[in-house]
Amino acid sequence: MRKSIRHSLSLVIIALGIGAAQAQTSSSLPDHRNGSPTDSRKPVTAEVERALHDFYDAVSRGDEATALRFIADDGFSYDASRGYSSGGEAKADIKTMLRFTKGKVSYDLSDLKAISVGPDTVMVNYRLLTKQIQDAREQSRLSGVTDLLVRRAGRWQILGEHHSLLPKPVEPLVPGLPAGWRRTPGGTADRYSISVDTTVRHGGKGSASIKFNCGDEQAAWASLGQPIAADEYRAMRVRLSGWLKTSDVDGSGLWMRVDGDRHILGFDNMDNRAVRGTTDWTMYSVVLDVPENAKNIFFGILLVGKGQVWADDLSLEVVDKNVLTTNLDSPEDLGVDNPDVARRPKETNKRPVNLGFEEGVIR
Repeated sequence: MRKSIRHSLSLVIIALGIGAAQAQTSSSLPDHRNGSPTDSRKPVTAEVERALHDFYDAVSRGDEATALRFIADDGFSYDASRGYSSGGEAKADIKTMLRFTKGKVSYDLSDLKAISVGPDTVMVNYRLLTKQIQDAREQSRLSGVTDLLVRRAGRWQILGEHHSLLPKPVEPLVPGLPAGWRRTPGGTADRYSISVDTTVRHGGKGSASIKFNCGDEQAAWASLGQPIAADEYRAMRVRLSGWLKTSDVDGSGLWMRVDGDRHILGFDNMDNRAVRGTTDWTMYSVVLDVPENAKNIFFGILLVGKGQVWADDLSLEVVDKNVLTTNLDSPEDLGVDNPDVARRPKETNKRPVNLGFEEGVIR
């Protein structure tokens, strides 16, 4: 299993307990440190962000005169569905759109980042969520936008713009997942189906299945997981065990992670002993220490690349300290201060649920 996948999973697991992919909802500016040359650009960045909000607000309200003042006549824009447009063509498009969308469309900017490339020129990149009421139903689309803005006569205008649609974020909780389990949101998780399989199973009535469906398998992966509070396992060594069956997989395995208040305290996803190819039901395990300062424990099943993996009859148990740990992170990795870990709340569930995948599916 590729090392890059291991580190990607280490970061994305944090999102297991969050109701939506956090990248789709955050809004922030770069965190400049004291003494950075970019500190002086903060006022300009704030001006540009405010100008963009004013532009989209004018479009939403149907205020044609205000909206058009933000478009440079000598500029251009690119949209995959329409190709290149001049500044004049962009203005004409806005006029046409406003005849039909006044009061029916809204815009939400997030994750804005800005770079000053001159005293009156700024490059910005942001996510734009567009919501529109059509036939009494709300439709939405998420775009990635890059704008080149220039300040002329004290007013910011869009000189160049590139629009591209972004795929909808993968929801961690979707119908058909095993009850009590979540999929890790990620850019490639939508290439996989995760379900309860009642025909292929190790024991009981069903197993959990992760199957690659379509798209580019390179750097693709998906995970099924579950978070619990670490309270009842602190100062103990725990072992996650489970039965896996695979069909033509590039890499698969169990994974577990232990978080503190600000640091990752332990992590293993079987990167150094991944299950590959086609295999019958086999027992695997990962073992980690849960320190006294542990806050949460995450665990689950992982599939990297193509193929299909089934998991069944998992267990999470305390083991003797004579059982060797399988932690893959170095002391340097574990010592890194992680803001995402700090933002994660403490889980309310204290013990695992539905480890045999017998309790139905999320509906």
